[in-house]
Amino acid sequence: MRCREPASVRRHSCSPSRQPSRRSSCVTSSARRPSSSSSGIFTIKADFNHLDGSGRLVLSDLVIHEQTPFEAIAASGKPILFVQGEDVVQGRLVNDAIRGWCGEADWDTQDVLQEYPQPALARAG
Repeated sequence: MRCREPASVRRHSCSPSRQPSRRSSCVTSSARRPSSSSSGIFTIKADFNHLDGSGRLVLSDLVIHEQTPFEAIAASGKPILFVQGEDVVQGRLVNDAIRGWCGEADWDTQDVLQEYPQPALARAG
C-alpha cells in the first residue's frame, strides 16, 4: 500500500538507521499540520522562472499551491527544498505583503545535492 498526497508539498522523515520496507517507516504527510517536535524536510514544487523583482520564487499565486499550508510550514523551522523537475534548491519561506508567500532560494545550493544510484549509461549490445 502506497501513501498518496498532493505533489505540491511533501514532508519526509525517515530513520537513517532503518531502510524503509513495503510498509515504510518513512512518514509523508501534507494533510496534518507540521510538527516542530519531529524531524523532517519539506519539498515544495516551484517554477524557477516565476520570480519577483528580488529574485524570490513567487508561490502563492500558483494554482498547485491553493491548499499549501505555507504559514505552518514556515513556522515549523524545518529545512525546505524548492523543486522544479530534477532541479533542487534550498531556501526558506517569506510572506511578502504584496506578493504573498515566496520562496527565498539560496541559489548557491542548486546542483549541490547528489542522487543515488547515479544514472548509468546503457551499453549498446
